[in-house]
Amino acid sequence: MKSVKKEPMPALAADAPKTGTALGERLSALSEPLFAFACARCGQREAALDAVQEALVAAIAASRRGQDWPDDEALWAWMIAVTRNKLVDEHRRGRIPSLSKVGLTPESVEQTLFAGRTPPPDAAGREELGRFCRAAISELPPRQQRALEATYREGMDYDTVGAELGMSAAGAKSLVVRAREALLAALRRKMANPEDLI
Repeated sequence: MKSVKKEPMPALAADAPKTGTALGERLSALSEPLFAFACARCGQREAALDAVQEALVAAIAASRRGQDWPDDEALWAWMIAVTRNKLVDEHRRGRIPSLSKVGLTPESVEQTLFAGRTPPPDAAGREELGRFCRAAISELPPRQQRALEATYREGMDYDTVGAELGMSAAGAKSLVVRAREALLAALRRKMANPEDLI
């Protein structure tokens, strides 16, 4: 299983219209984590980039209409909502594929992740599996994310995972079990309602 990878942000903020205010600096600071958020949700660099660009342009337009955000947290929440809405629209238009088009089921995902089953042979199936996994993993608490990454991606044993996370091997095993259960529950929710992916 691959960890959630933070993709590099293209030179986006520099291309955004300049406002002549501190908003441009705030948007520049938030653009890279926003791009990482969008990539984790849709798994497609171009769709993520489009969504972030739309959020940046919308923020500038709203600012010109008098919209103000008291702090970066409020601006971040607003930009996340705009970005997510754009990704949902793309999903509804069929530009971001759904599970049904590539034949993945909750059972096949679980077997691929934790039972050593071969991933889907076609690129679309592998991409969709990765997209759903990244989105589901990003919902887990950081310690559970790290426990899954260390165990399944890096092949660490429970003693090593426990030492890294400051717990016993039994505690690490319990954490991995809880993380797996939380991940599978998140995957099932997302497969039942694909728009929750975004």
